[in-house]
Amino acid sequence: MKIALVAGVTPSAAKAGGIRSYVLGLSTAMSRLGHEVLIVGSGGETLMKLDGGVKYRSLGLNPNSSSFRFLYTLFRRAKNLPIKGHVLHVQRPDDLVPFVVREDVEGKFVTVHGSPQPGIKERHGTAISTVYGFLEALAFRTADRTIVLDSATERELRKKHPNSAGRLVRGTGGVDLEKFQIRSRDHAREVLGLKDLPTIAYVGRLEIEKNVGLLLRAFRHLPRAQLVIAGGGSGFAALEREAASNTNVRLLGPIPHEMIPLVLSAANVVALPSLRESMPAVCLESLACGTPVVASPVGAVPDLIQNGSNGFLSDPDEHAFATNLALALDRSDSMRDTCRASVLRFGWDQVAKQVLEIYRAAG
Repeated sequence: MKIALVAGVTPSAAKAGGIRSYVLGLSTAMSRLGHEVLIVGSGGETLMKLDGGVKYRSLGLNPNSSSFRFLYTLFRRAKNLPIKGHVLHVQRPDDLVPFVVREDVEGKFVTVHGSPQPGIKERHGTAISTVYGFLEALAFRTADRTIVLDSATERELRKKHPNSAGRLVRGTGGVDLEKFQIRSRDHAREVLGLKDLPTIAYVGRLEIEKNVGLLLRAFRHLPRAQLVIAGGGSGFAALEREAASNTNVRLLGPIPHEMIPLVLSAANVVALPSLRESMPAVCLESLACGTPVVASPVGAVPDLIQNGSNGFLSDPDEHAFATNLALALDRSDSMRDTCRASVLRFGWDQVAKQVLEIYRAAG
């Protein structure tokens, strides 16, 4: 099978993100299973080969280009992209719309990584959000199948798009179980130059919906711990100012994907205080490293976190979040094997087989 995965990602860029992890993990696993896989992404070299024989074609954009810029470029380039005979699989509903004219592909699929519309409305206002809503509806009418990763998004989309509900299917995220393994915390801290203190880590984008401010407020109640934050985004400058007076807060900025296992292994607990999520890759990756997660009960997180076993679900209140972080710090060592065991079913080879079956069933 020939498969084209389309997403506004740049594999070579030091930019963490759930969609990036999904596309790279899924593509590598599909290639390993004997399929010919092409990623169409934002920036980097025009043509290159990635790990596992996956091909990558860049649209020639800056790696930090917005999702709007990526969509605009798809409208200009989709007609001539060399994807004839491929299964087409995009990672945002609006990214499918430029391919409506392509009748030479073997199927059209979209994975919805949580509903983009609330974030679009927050950042760009009602008018842009309304335009996105129109594109989303057109995409779902066009898609052979729409894959959703959490039950909340599934319920929302079934209600918004009842005429397309029959083509909605549940899927999952995945994790590279070889790259993300239980490793020595002491060694990981030494490599990163961290203090030998109980460690809380946050890895991800620094945007409003990630609610990192809650984590900072909760951290003030844990004076004997250190906080490591890896990622970039519009909130980085404000975070830098807020953290400047605390020597136990370490900001790493955007890091290469290869460094993420090191950060997760250095931590006793990973914090995920998000207001919105679907099935966050960093949650799966942290658990695979044997590191418990303290998270808001959003998206698929309640399906992944079992209180007291591999982490804790917490209300979005600084005192509750601090209490749960303290519990996880205290019990972290005894949770390592349980954390790892809880995500073994999400290895990419298994997830890729499920996605391939969705492709075949739609045919």
